[in-house]
Parts: sequence; structure tokens; C-alpha cells
Amino acid sequence: MQDAFKHKTDFSQVCRRASCIVKAFKMRRLPDPLERRSRRLERTYGLTHVDYVVMLHEQGGGCAICHTPPQRGQHLSVDHDHVTGNVRGLLCTRCNLQLGWYEAYRRAVTQYLRKYKVVPVR
Repeated sequence: MQDAFKHKTDFSQVCRRASCIVKAFKMRRLPDPLERRSRRLERTYGLTHVDYVVMLHEQGGGCAICHTPPQRGQHLSVDHDHVTGNVRGLLCTRCNLQLGWYEAYRRAVTQYLRKYKVVPVR
């Protein structure tokens, strides 16, 4: 029983030392940031890196709403419908956050504007 709590050098065995957990995690982590991002895009949205690049090109190289191109070293967020999971486009962080807020509070905003006789743009 005492052996279960000893340090193990074989990562296939359970080791309770934090340093071994961190080492095992780093070993599984892909060293190339582009490869990590590509795998996350595919796993989360079903998009390959090529799909992302084509989508970005079709949007004119920028955000689908404000058309601002991503800054060097940055990427656009993949906008998707949280109900269906369908990808809608690529958005900058600002537009993505504002769209999420608008979707959450659409009814309240519309009611507020109608209260003051301001017709919202559709």
C-alpha cells in the first residue's frame, strides 16, 4: 500500500506528485501552436485550418461584421449558433462579444426602444 504513494518515473502508473502531472500534460501537448489551434477548430467546430482560411478570404480578410482584419499574431473568433452549432462566420473579439450580448438581451432592448417609440433597425 505504501508503494502507491511513492514517486513513479513511468507516467503510465499513477504518480501523485504535481511535477509529474505537469510533465505528463506537457508531453501530451502539441508544441506547434498552429497545430494545437487546428485540432481545436476541428474538434470544436468541425473546421479544418483550410476551411478557416477560405472563410476568412470569403469575408474579405476581416471580421464579418465590422470588416476589421485581425492584428498580426491574432485570429478571428468562430461565430456559431449555440442552439444548432452551425458556424456563421468569423468575428473580431469586440463584435463576437457584442453579438453574444445582443442575442442574450434582444427582447429587453426591443422592449426598451418601443417604450420610447424608437423603432429598432431590423
